[in-house]
Amino acid sequence: KVSFEKMFDKLVIIFISNFNNFIKVSNKYSCTFSFTSNVCFQTL
Repeated sequence: KVSFEKMFDKLVIIFISNFNNFIKVSNKYSCTFSFTSNVCFQTL
């Protein structure tokens, strides 16, 4: 039987690592977010 807490911990770890990657991408690119579009362009 897989415990829900362990599964939840794994999901949280995955979410945090993905969020950190998202922050890195956001810092590398100048991004504008809206409900309809996600526009990113590299800052020169």
